[in-house]
Amino acid sequence: MFYGFVITEAGNSLLASMVAGQTLTITKAVMGEGTADNAEAARKLTNLITPGPEATSTEPTVDGNNVNMIVEYRSDLNGGLQEGFWIGEFGIFGKIGNGAETMIGYGSLGDAKQYVSAYVAGAAPDVRRYPVSITVTTGIQVDVAYPAEAWMTAEDVADYFNGTLKPDLEDGLQDLIDEHNEDPNAHGGALENKQDKIEVEGILKGTKTTGEGGDTYSVGAATPGTDYQAPTNALTAAQAMTTQDLIPFYDVTNSQHKRTTLQALKEAIGVQSPAINVTTCAGASVTCSDGVTTLEGTGSTEFELPNVGNWTVTAQLNGESVSEVVNVSGALLYEVDLMITSGIAVTTQPTKTTYFIGEAFDPAGMVVTATFEDDTTENVTEDCTFSPDTMAEGTQSVTVTYQRAGIQKTATVAVAVRTLDHIAVTTAPTKTAYNYGETFNPAGMVVTAYYTDDTSRAVTGYTYSPTGALAMNNTTITISYSEGSVTEQTTQAITVSKVLDSIEITTPPTKTAYFSGETFNPAGMVVTAHYNDGSSAAVSGYTYSPSGALAAGNNTITVSYSEGGVTKTDTQAITVTTISNTLNSNSWATIKAVSDAGQGDNYWDVGDTKQITINGKVGNTNISNLAINVFIIGFNHNASREGSNRIHFKIGKIGNTQVGLCDSEYGNYTSTSGAFTMNTSNTNSGGWANSHMRKTVLGSDASPTSPRANTLLAALPADLRAVMKPITKYSDNTGGGNNTASYVTSTTDYLPLLSEFEYHGTRTYANSAEQNFQQQYAYYQAGNSKVHYKHNATGTAARAWCRSVYATGTSYFCLVGTNGAADYSNASDSWAVAAGFAA
Repeated sequence: MFYGFVITEAGNSLLASMVAGQTLTITKAVMGEGTADNAEAARKLTNLITPGPEATSTEPTVDGNNVNMIVEYRSDLNGGLQEGFWIGEFGIFGKIGNGAETMIGYGSLGDAKQYVSAYVAGAAPDVRRYPVSITVTTGIQVDVAYPAEAWMTAEDVADYFNGTLKPDLEDGLQDLIDEHNEDPNAHGGALENKQDKIEVEGILKGTKTTGEGGDTYSVGAATPGTDYQAPTNALTAAQAMTTQDLIPFYDVTNSQHKRTTLQALKEAIGVQSPAINVTTCAGASVTCSDGVTTLEGTGSTEFELPNVGNWTVTAQLNGESVSEVVNVSGALLYEVDLMITSGIAVTTQPTKTTYFIGEAFDPAGMVVTATFEDDTTENVTEDCTFSPDTMAEGTQSVTVTYQRAGIQKTATVAVAVRTLDHIAVTTAPTKTAYNYGETFNPAGMVVTAYYTDDTSRAVTGYTYSPTGALAMNNTTITISYSEGSVTEQTTQAITVSKVLDSIEITTPPTKTAYFSGETFNPAGMVVTAHYNDGSSAAVSGYTYSPSGALAAGNNTITVSYSEGGVTKTDTQAITVTTISNTLNSNSWATIKAVSDAGQGDNYWDVGDTKQITINGKVGNTNISNLAINVFIIGFNHNASREGSNRIHFKIGKIGNTQVGLCDSEYGNYTSTSGAFTMNTSNTNSGGWANSHMRKTVLGSDASPTSPRANTLLAALPADLRAVMKPITKYSDNTGGGNNTASYVTSTTDYLPLLSEFEYHGTRTYANSAEQNFQQQYAYYQAGNSKVHYKHNATGTAARAWCRSVYATGTSYFCLVGTNGAADYSNASDSWAVAAGFAA
């Protein structure tokens, strides 16, 4: 059975929670009849095994971090004990503030239970006392919740008198004595002729001498050995008192002098001595010594100590010796483990013996058995340490170390550390598609390490490259993972896309000039995309705006291109000319622009007119500021031969009347140069190309910007001449009276007369081959009148010249008669001039 005092587990928790400044309240001390089997069972108790009456105690005192008190039970407490009982246990209870009451400490008397008799009134009560020391946090306060009514023993009284009362009394008496001795009249004559001081050192001896005068007294030094026995502080072993020595005492109950052993006296008054319980090997020689007293035993022994102090306990067996110094300060029982270990062995291997680098050693399942010098064994696994505790490359064993009573023993456990074989990406990262310049993100990626023993595990702590900005040539990420000296690599496929940085129109579109109502045409335009990796490429799939009908103010086209979620834009400058559907409201520059675009028939119709002013000398005729309308006779007329993107006009109309210009010689035969005749002589030789009309009257063969003087071309407005375009006309340019196809050749004209076929759509008098190169003008093909009127007499019909020669005659050119029919006349006759031009 357990003998001693322990702090319970609940008490430890309570005390450990305290901080300096808090107060521990001792709530009660309780006696009981039970006893604990061992110290471990005692620590787990939360109440006495067999609770009995409450006890009292001395006031607790705090010495550093120790609380000291004496628990006392007397049979007169609590109204007097009615029936005697055996004290086998006691408990100290306490709490912090308003917290729950906890059994802090538990004392068990084991096989040394003490009987307490029932209380008898008038008789001395039965008293039992148990010194207790509790370790607490430094700086706490302690009080009790019950009256501390423990009696004072003779030793307590002596300590109190010598430590408290006597010093105060001596100080007070010394003051009175000093005051008295300083008064010369204090003794009167009582000390006259008397020795007033004793000059002797040591123990004094008084001597009386009887003489005639009576007795006299003197004081002198005592002689050792004669007058007194010299004291000694050392006793031999034979002289030393043991608990079995007898001491006298007086029995007040029986009024008798008796004697009893010191042990019996101790038990009678409830005094217990501290003890050291030594656990060691069977047969071991055990000594317990404080340097003055040496106690001896064999094997596991409990030593009852005569006093507190430092005691050295030593056990020896088979040449092995272990020892421990115990500071005995007041507790009842001190446990000392001096088992002598002869060796340890791993009697059951651990469950786990194969590790990854960096894993901690796991002793689960392992049994380490210690063998002691008395051949006993014990499972000591939980008391062992292991080295290394973390597995490293090349680790083949773990050292198991067991230390007890200063003796250290070791054993080894074989282990294996796995070697990395290769790694693989078993789950791809969440993101594998990147833009140029982004950095790799391993989120979601699982890297699995495979080992030479065919095991595998997902690992972290890997590195990867590149870690910086990704380039276009980065198609894989290299993952590296190391364990020990082994480094393995694998790759993760990625894609890197360049990011659109800007676009540029590197080649403008073929067409940049537009008319209102037209739509933008990107034909010929090259759009180049520039990327953030410095590369560029021509792209399609772009869009542009405005994409609908253009209007005045649309000076730019915005081109947009998107790629990879990025959209960039650039602009293309254009011009938009506003077009009026009323021909006369447009400038000649605008009309030319529309013509250049081949868009004339989108805005105007054949027959539409625009007014001009003819001002100047034409041949021999002065025409002054003649307001006359030119009118459209065809769009892109005979374009394959005469030229494309041309609007063909004819001069002209006054009001809505088709007129021809007439000179003063109209209707006359004349050879005068400058008259409105085809030639100055009556011949068609040289045909249209060399005619007087073409060169002298019209100036059709000259440049509109440098017209020949005194020609109709020179008399036209400058803004019109600026836009006039050359026309390739086919005519009989030989003449001479033969209907020969080869006579039909081309000329470049700016202000030609119309041919017979261009008026009528049929050949009557002209070279029959002309029609092969000509087309009837749309104006006349539509059935409009071919009749011309004099410009200066718009009510009078006029004959109007054609440029076609009369093929079968030598002196005639074709003309349009006053009835609008095909006709002819002498080359030197003067008739109306109705020229055409193209813009």
